[in-house]
Amino acid sequence: MQSSLLDLVANVNTLENIAEKTNKKLNEIGIYTVFDLLFYFPINIIIRNFCQNASELKIKEHCILKVKVLSYQKSPRRTLVVCSDSKGNLVNITFFKVFKGYLERYLPIDEEVVILGTPEFYKGVYTFNHPQVLPSSSLKTLQPIECVYRQYQGISSSSFANFIRQALNILNNCEIPEWLDEKFIKDNNFPNFKEALNNIHNPKSFADIDKDSKNITRLSIDELTSYHLNLIILRNTVNLKKGLEYNINGKLTGILEKEIPFELTGDQKTAIANIKKEFEDSTPSTILLQGDVGSGKTIVCFMAALFAIESGYQVALMSPTEILTSQHYQNFLQYAKALNVKVELLKGKEKISVRRDILYGLATGNINIVIGTHSLFQDSVSFKNLGLVIIDEQHRFGVDQRLKLLNKGNNPNLLLTTATPIPRTLALSLYGDIKYLDIKEKPKNRKPIQTNLVSKGRLGELVDGLKRAISKGEKVFWVCPLIEESEKVELTSSVLRYDYLSKELIEYASNKQLFLVHGRMSLEEKDKVLNEFKNTKEGAILVATTVIEVGIDIPESNIIIIEDAHNFGLAQLHQLRGRVGRGGEQGICILLYPEEISLTAKKRLRILKESDDGFYIAEKDMEIRGFGDILGVHQSGSQIFKIVDLEFHSSYMSSSLQYAKFLFKKITDNDEITTKKTNFLLKIFDKSKNQEYLKSG
Repeated sequence: MQSSLLDLVANVNTLENIAEKTNKKLNEIGIYTVFDLLFYFPINIIIRNFCQNASELKIKEHCILKVKVLSYQKSPRRTLVVCSDSKGNLVNITFFKVFKGYLERYLPIDEEVVILGTPEFYKGVYTFNHPQVLPSSSLKTLQPIECVYRQYQGISSSSFANFIRQALNILNNCEIPEWLDEKFIKDNNFPNFKEALNNIHNPKSFADIDKDSKNITRLSIDELTSYHLNLIILRNTVNLKKGLEYNINGKLTGILEKEIPFELTGDQKTAIANIKKEFEDSTPSTILLQGDVGSGKTIVCFMAALFAIESGYQVALMSPTEILTSQHYQNFLQYAKALNVKVELLKGKEKISVRRDILYGLATGNINIVIGTHSLFQDSVSFKNLGLVIIDEQHRFGVDQRLKLLNKGNNPNLLLTTATPIPRTLALSLYGDIKYLDIKEKPKNRKPIQTNLVSKGRLGELVDGLKRAISKGEKVFWVCPLIEESEKVELTSSVLRYDYLSKELIEYASNKQLFLVHGRMSLEEKDKVLNEFKNTKEGAILVATTVIEVGIDIPESNIIIIEDAHNFGLAQLHQLRGRVGRGGEQGICILLYPEEISLTAKKRLRILKESDDGFYIAEKDMEIRGFGDILGVHQSGSQIFKIVDLEFHSSYMSSSLQYAKFLFKKITDNDEITTKKTNFLLKIFDKSKNQEYLKSG
């Protein structure tokens, strides 16, 4: 049956066997659409040897063999299943742990079964340890090469393979437009778009899934082209139109500078002056503001908002998560107290009466600043005079999302922000001619955070130290990489660590001084826990996942423990470390790591110990690992690219930019075919990761 391109950008739960629980898990790793699933590439492949009998088995290579089950030999330590091949040769299967009823169900005596695994030769007999066991009838359908997909929260590799097979069926029944130049494809011997995805998920060898393979390189060029086209459309939407008249008198900003209990840093003052200069230009501005952790990016954004308000305009600040929007709202509310500036928070869900009042206030101009997530660009939201759009963590939004918000005003200025510093050389490649500003300098009262590396062998000592800290009234973050324990990954989960601390610190747990927060909790649950932790007058511990990475501002918290720190990217560790020492007291960060980690992992952790300069850390990380992962980390889902690894594909950055400009020119020349092709290209690499948006868009 012929499929539609819309089927490819449909929600992933339109596929079979993806229930609500599985859908939520897929969303956690950035898989929202059928195309997102197709971009979930195999991490390995298994090449199997089909063997007729035991004599053809190859030691420590993946083999497939049909055997007949003869008997079981059970002992407390192991279960031995004795089998024979087609020639009567003995073949053993060993299980060191087997569930009740498993043998009778999957390995019934006198029945033939197919075993898949890597044999060893033990005491003169070929032996398989914990092989995969299938009915003998499955031999006809088994493939010599199987893709291995990274498992996640109970979603097995075989489940991913099943979902991806369905997605490929849709892809292969679609007519896919070709947006790259045919000569370019031919000269580089690249496959077409559809072939590239099929080759990756049905590889003939390891070469098909290598990062520098023709398949992944071709798709990386597509993504780079989409990325640059995204920025070009955004920049030209703003810059090619007549700008708003800004008449900045400095009255509000002057009052604010006198009211705030701190002195602006040199970097903050420079950034504010540059923003003012850009806004006073008659051309609409597009500015990217990079702020290191704790550098005071929020006050700079608020000053920019005041420039708009002084000129008679409204301001919209869009952030990717509701936790971040709540934090921005609290900060802006605090700054606005003495200024008669009205700030409101527009949530995804609130009382009808509250929402009605906010929408009325925006339409009449009575609300000066509104802060929200994707809810801001809904059709029901309109402004009287929108003059500035601020988009926080801008790389998490798709171009059409940003344009929908911009189009609610008459060519408003655009301020893009990111809290993840990247090296200047990379910034030039990524952002081209967008005006960008760096804030590196920390406030004068902010002491450098003391960072210590501690092995898990000293966990007991660490807990004893925590008891002393809590008794003195300290508030402590304890961050874990996982929510729940996983058999597949040797990392400590937040739930497991919370249970452990509840027993070790029973007096504090019973006194409600121990808290748990993670990404699967509802916004209301998270806010409740965070507020209880923030407002408690006594010492306390908050066990959390990376949900606290950005936007959590609790000045009284001065200690953070990051468990399995080797599993995080340096940028993420730097962000997490920035959650403490924000009130002027000495901040302490403890990076907890297993005793056996690689030398490279230890070297990376020592960089954090040596420096709290996010830009320096990004440069050092790039020296060690290349461009690869410095833009973000998989744990938080914040990476800029789905496919591109700049270590392998940076040489195509310039050519993809030029090709994106070529496509944009054809779009502006009203070339309908190119417009349709590029719309599809932008959609499949869309950075929006929001269910409500997908339903509406």
